[in-house]
Amino acid sequence: MERVTGQPWGEVVIEKIARPLGLVSVVLCDEAGTARSVGYDVGEDGGFVVSVEDAETGVRGDAGLCMTTADLARLPAALTTSGLLSEAALDAMLGPTVLTNGVAVDAGLGIMRGSLDGHPLLGHLGGNPSSNVAALVYYPEADLSVAVLMNTRSSEGDALVIEAEVARLVLGLGEPKLADHPLGPEAAAPYLGTYVGDRGGWRYHVVRDGDRLARIWADDTTSVRPLLHQGRHVFGRADWPMDRFVFHVAEGQAIAYSV
Repeated sequence: MERVTGQPWGEVVIEKIARPLGLVSVVLCDEAGTARSVGYDVGEDGGFVVSVEDAETGVRGDAGLCMTTADLARLPAALTTSGLLSEAALDAMLGPTVLTNGVAVDAGLGIMRGSLDGHPLLGHLGGNPSSNVAALVYYPEADLSVAVLMNTRSSEGDALVIEAEVARLVLGLGEPKLADHPLGPEAAAPYLGTYVGDRGGWRYHVVRDGDRLARIWADDTTSVRPLLHQGRHVFGRADWPMDRFVFHVAEGQAIAYSV
């Protein structure tokens, strides 16, 4: 960006994107001063201490911008209706990515796709070692944005879970309900096998566990997690009640799954 425009990255993002979208609070975190939230970890005595990595400076691109929660929540609708991006650019950013094997991955250009009880959503998570975690999710059919910012990873709360709980209240969805349809050997067979994850080539094994499927991380037998059949190729987990595992099936055999 700097080579193309001849301007510093921060200036371009703030002057050419944030300000035209009406996001007046956006600044470089290095310049936010005392107005910026501080990241915390849990210290040896069990109390909160400032994260040793909170003072990290000079990060640009995947971090380095600070804004209020209200401006963050305004971003999706502003970006999709302002005309700042062309229709073709928006389609590429918001649409799925089709792999060479035909699997449509629920990720566009910096945007993740999904659904909450049938309500389509777009968004992304954020976080780095400075203990800051975030979730921004937009429900286009309801024109609803939910933004959650946290300044510690050492909490029982989780930004994405909090986001979904808020969205469920606003959308009137009630508590999440998981089915648990049994799977016989023939119905389970297409899903069984080893899947390679996107984080350093992690391997996940999907096996039969009675009338259910289960997912095992690497070869750690203590990591067995039952997958509850929701119907078709969709599964859920009791410990992650709002997450869904969707298997992509081609010619009767699952070749990938997305979460």
